Amino acid sequence: EGFCAMLKSCNRKKSLIVLFSLLILLLLIATKMFILPAYRYNCAVKALNAGSKEQALSLFMKSYRYKDSMQYIRQLSRSMQVVDSSQFFTVGLNSDGTVLFAGDEDYAEEQAEIKKWRDIKAVAAGEGHIVGLKSDGTVLAVDFNLEELQDCGQSDVGGWRDIVEVSAGYQFTVGLKSDGTVVAVGKNDYGQCDVSGWQDIVSVSCGPNHTLGLKANGRVVATGQNGEGQCDVKLWRNIVAVSAGWTHSVGLKSGGRVTAAGSNYTKESAVTFWNNIVSVSAGASETIALKTDGTIAYTGVVKSEAEAFDVDFRYQKLMEWKDIVAVSAGARYVVAVKADGTIETNLSRLESKTDSWQLFG
Repeated sequence: EGFCAMLKSCNRKKSLIVLFSLLILLLLIATKMFILPAYRYNCAVKALNAGSKEQALSLFMKSYRYKDSMQYIRQLSRSMQVVDSSQFFTVGLNSDGTVLFAGDEDYAEEQAEIKKWRDIKAVAAGEGHIVGLKSDGTVLAVDFNLEELQDCGQSDVGGWRDIVEVSAGYQFTVGLKSDGTVVAVGKNDYGQCDVSGWQDIVSVSCGPNHTLGLKANGRVVATGQNGEGQCDVKLWRNIVAVSAGWTHSVGLKSGGRVTAAGSNYTKESAVTFWNNIVSVSAGASETIALKTDGTIAYTGVVKSEAEAFDVDFRYQKLMEWKDIVAVSAGARYVVAVKADGTIETNLSRLESKTDSWQLFG
């Protein structure tokens, strides 16, 4: 009888241990699935109300399945992108809706036209043209008189309406409409403008010859030149932002990690181990990303290539950039916007032309 009693007591203890372990497991699951996302979401809303967009974006990304976090992520990513770069120039969006320009040449006539723009909420720099999205959903565009480029209709956007985002490539322009469909004009030799059948799109990005579309379900569609596999994005999942480079594509995952497809000759696609990322930008042979702490991650452009294009390749200098809120990769150079609206860049000849910029002033 004593042995049986002891056995029963041991069984009860084991049962209690199993029950206790199950309760702890259920508590951990509940914390991960419900409690922690709700806490992060509330902290994100508080950060947003306090004016800290980058902190809010980071927290919303960590709770992307909770409530309307995905909607916040898209809105914040879009609102923070106030600068765009191409091979020939960089454009910046002032808080008052006007646009600033910096390039290799003066382009006096084109700059005069851009200075007339008002009520702009987003800008895109193409290879030879600039596009501005107005608050009323209409679009403006200016072509630059470059001998190597021809008019392919890339600026024929006067009839566009209900546009919420624009992107510009090599002589073509893409616009995202409020209903999730996409329109495009301009050069289409690789099928980069074949977007008429796209639906449920929440963001678009153009490389020189290919176009990416981010769908509401976190998947990505692509069209255009695919010689390096830059359009091989069908298997991507849980993506919250995309950026099309020259021959590579970059996707930001909901958890702050990054994926890439396409060329990797200068390690421009070496992003596998990045984390805590809130926005990404792919350029000619580089990729730059904004981290949650306001610093950047960067990969690409070998030193010899950088020197040939007058780019300051001191990697340590890039890593010293602080208080960054937006990034843009151009053609073998990068541009970053600081929290005070000033500009950081590693392109020597661009520094003097942007040192007076105060985008948030």
